[in-house]
Amino acid sequence: ARHALVVALTAGIAVAATVAFVSSDTLGAIMETFGRDLTFSNRLPIWQSVWPFIEVRPWLGYGYEAFWHDENYAVRMIAGALHFRPWYAHNGLLELLLAFGIAGVAVFAAVFARYLARAGRLLVRDDGEASTMLAFVFGFVLVIHNTTENTILLRNSFFWSLFVMLALELADAAARARAGPIEPAPRDRHQIAVS
Repeated sequence: ARHALVVALTAGIAVAATVAFVSSDTLGAIMETFGRDLTFSNRLPIWQSVWPFIEVRPWLGYGYEAFWHDENYAVRMIAGALHFRPWYAHNGLLELLLAFGIAGVAVFAAVFARYLARAGRLLVRDDGEASTMLAFVFGFVLVIHNTTENTILLRNSFFWSLFVMLALELADAAARARAGPIEPAPRDRHQIAVS
């Protein structure tokens, strides 16, 4: 019962924080507090200008880090429309769509869903172990952070490196949980103990 309470409380807080963050009234108040507006510091025009180019290659995208090059006519068009040159889309989902299209988003969504499911199951089983709790909460932090930045599949990114490390830790913990407790190997009765 305690395990379920910890999971429910953690999930509830994470979902409430996400909903509160995305809610336009709350978001407007938060942005105003920091001297910003609802364009996310001019990110909204970037998102709007990128979308037509996502529609050109919706299924497989342009390739990893292949879109935001000065030689790309699309980037020059975006820079001309915005009157400044953005270096990336400032949104993890849009960057995934640009790089790998719907196929890449589907693969990431499957990996991320498995990540959260494992973290949730392990939270219930492991009595709220700190590393599992960190992994679970970090999943929501990654989503929130990638609404205005891009850290998904970004090389040399602390956020992406931490996600991969936590995903591997969750996979290892899930495998250990499935295997059950490890019993020591029986000692050979002919073996002589040396002191």
